[in-house]
Amino acid sequence: MRTLLLALPIVAALAGAAVPESAAGAPADEAVPELGPIRPKALPDDRAVREAWAAVLAQARYTHTWDVEWKQPVPKEEVAAKLSASFATLRRAAAQRPQLELLLALGVAGRLAHNADVDGAGDAGIEALRQAVARGEADPRAEWLLGGSLCHGNRVGEGWPHVATARASAQEKGAPLPAGFWHDAFFCAAVGNMPAHQLEAWKVLEALGAGTPAERYLAERARRFVLRPALDQQYEAKTTARARKDGTRVWITSRVCGFRFAIDGARELRMPPVQKGMCVVESYAGPFQGNEQVSPGIFVFARAAREGEPPDALLDMAAPPAKRTAAKDFPCAFPGCRAFELRNAETYEKEGGGLAVVLAFTRDEPAFPGLAFEEPVVARGPPGETSYTAFEPELGRFPGRISYVVVLDTAVSVAPQAKEELRRFLADFSAE
Repeated sequence: MRTLLLALPIVAALAGAAVPESAAGAPADEAVPELGPIRPKALPDDRAVREAWAAVLAQARYTHTWDVEWKQPVPKEEVAAKLSASFATLRRAAAQRPQLELLLALGVAGRLAHNADVDGAGDAGIEALRQAVARGEADPRAEWLLGGSLCHGNRVGEGWPHVATARASAQEKGAPLPAGFWHDAFFCAAVGNMPAHQLEAWKVLEALGAGTPAERYLAERARRFVLRPALDQQYEAKTTARARKDGTRVWITSRVCGFRFAIDGARELRMPPVQKGMCVVESYAGPFQGNEQVSPGIFVFARAAREGEPPDALLDMAAPPAKRTAAKDFPCAFPGCRAFELRNAETYEKEGGGLAVVLAFTRDEPAFPGLAFEEPVVARGPPGETSYTAFEPELGRFPGRISYVVVLDTAVSVAPQAKEELRRFLADFSAE
């Protein structure tokens, strides 16, 4: 039995059912998306293999996606029989000569046959693509097709990392990715509830003239599902941040505030309500032994800029210019970031006084807010049972520029240990 990792409207649209005329203007009876840049001339010079691949392409229009109900003009049994025979031929050839192009073709054939409910074809196709990836030829097609096949097999949690790897690999080489990749990236993002990635993929597909009516409908739906926060509203932390446990650590992501960081799961953490466009994070490290035990504080302030407000407004509030000096021994990794120190002999008197390290930087609103932080949402349920994930609207990033100030508050006596904690914190801190 299939496990559906998506809400019913997404199933209907991506499976090729008619989308609402008010949203798309026409049923989603579009041309078959590109199924991967298989190079026929690179396949073995074997008549049976070439004919099998041609037969696969001939059936692709009927099974490029799986549908709950078969609605094609050709009987399903006929399509399944042809794909099954072609898949078997390619599989025998790949067992004898597991070259890259043949493995990729077998993977594509497996996906199509799976969509026609040919038993075992989906898993066998995925295994062929895993072999293609394992060859280590740095060919983004292998990662792309493996990720896409896993997503189409309702395994988006496994598939998305491969899609992301393919994209990164192609970008490193400066090679543009074809429309077929972006169709798969859009599909993965849609079923994994990643609206920023949907909108990015849709923009590329639209520019290529390759977007389908169903994708247009779902892109508009994704745009409506990301709500614009208001500067004059208060938002509780439960609506502005998500926590994900990873071993002994916890990752905190705030789409509203545009940041992500990780802390030890046992560490104290406070996130007051977001007010007037200001996000605050308060955590403590240690304790470390000085003359007494000291627990340094690490604080994050993120504030959406007001109209006409200078970029240093938040920094000047946290560290007045007259009291701060440049921190020469604490390089800041963020572009445009500056580091300062403030000393106060009246605090931590038994520990040699107080020391604050202050780092400040800004981020302009990216083209697709949330892109850097999105991860697929995977449905949870008993094995073998159909389960659904209901996607609900969520708050997006504050618009415009956000100013960030990270503060370490410690005693001089434990400054080396505290600075090391801050460095570890910053290594996992990202902002957009």
